[in-house]
Amino acid sequence: MAFLFSFPILTEPDIQRLSVLILEATGKLQGPVFSSAIKIPLLNIELRKALSYEQTSLTVSLSLENNCLQASWQENTFLLISGIRHPGSKKIEKFQQDFKDKSQTSNPDLLRIQNETIRKKLQLAREEAQKEIRTIEHQLLHRKKELDLYIKKAETDSLTGLFNRGAYDRLLHKTIRQLQYEFRSFSLIFLDLDYFKEVNDTFGHAYGDEVLRSMAFAMRTAIRDGQDLACRIGGDEFAILLFADTEQAGRIARTILSDMDSKVSIGIAAFKKNDTPESLAHKADQALYHAKNNGRGQVSVAGITEEHHLKHAN
Repeated sequence: MAFLFSFPILTEPDIQRLSVLILEATGKLQGPVFSSAIKIPLLNIELRKALSYEQTSLTVSLSLENNCLQASWQENTFLLISGIRHPGSKKIEKFQQDFKDKSQTSNPDLLRIQNETIRKKLQLAREEAQKEIRTIEHQLLHRKKELDLYIKKAETDSLTGLFNRGAYDRLLHKTIRQLQYEFRSFSLIFLDLDYFKEVNDTFGHAYGDEVLRSMAFAMRTAIRDGQDLACRIGGDEFAILLFADTEQAGRIARTILSDMDSKVSIGIAAFKKNDTPESLAHKADQALYHAKNNGRGQVSVAGITEEHHLKHAN
């Protein structure tokens, strides 16, 4: 028997490369290449089956025995072609050397080195990809923080630190949309500083600014941080989006009224299922008008009787 070469296979490309080498070997041995080409697909089927049971590479040997070219692996032998005349020992040696030089994968040790190199390159590529992903995530987080800060500045009243009119409009519309699909108590509170123009004219704008800041502080301390929303919607006009019923809204309103020495008029309206932002704001505005018309410095709740308003004025 004349051994020609051995070839480790691990993947489908290795099988295809082996097929090419077999055809080349057939030609060099002056064998029928067409017959070899017919048998190679059948050999490949058997090799794929064998690989499916292996955890590592499968070494296939090509040899010439009794004028037959055959492939063998483990305990299996596959006849490729017959009727090949032995070319002689010197040609066999040259043949062996040629095919050894043609493929780095003809040596199992080289195959392992190659696979290890590929594994290391893949690992480095994976690490680089993860590093790039972390960098992108960091950049996105930084940009999100910048965007959040920009939005906050755009929606914040610079004097009081409360939400401004634009934020109030957006938040009220968003809240009303949500309330159409979930059962939750919600009240809109309008607040006006009484005689604020006279305060500005008498004591100056610097003093008036301090009054506005005091009002903002009283509102922030009365509501629940992170749940209810306090807004400045005009010069001396304020609003609270309160996720509670009018009873709770009344207690909060009276707390603010007390902190501001009863120099605030307050109107409260409860959300009803069919309310729109405009209809709810109209009810709160009517309640505020009622508080002002009744002497200011008091709380008025939309839909509550005159007697109730007078009883809970302060």
